[in-house]
Amino acid sequence: MAIPSEHIQIFSAKIYSIALFYTIITIRHTKRLDQISLLNKIFNDLRELDQELARIPIGSQYEALLT
Repeated sequence: MAIPSEHIQIFSAKIYSIALFYTIITIRHTKRLDQISLLNKIFNDLRELDQELARIPIGSQYEALLT
């Protein structure tokens, strides 16, 4: 029993579309993870800066620079 070439083309088109769909899903997921990682780094840097500012004593010579 021979399979017509149209059926083979339809079958391979379905396989390619499924592969493209999963590629798009993976790229979107990776993008979100990259954004979350970047935000995490930014907030860690802000926390470190806040801690560094908190260590500066009140009335110190650096207070004039902060205002």
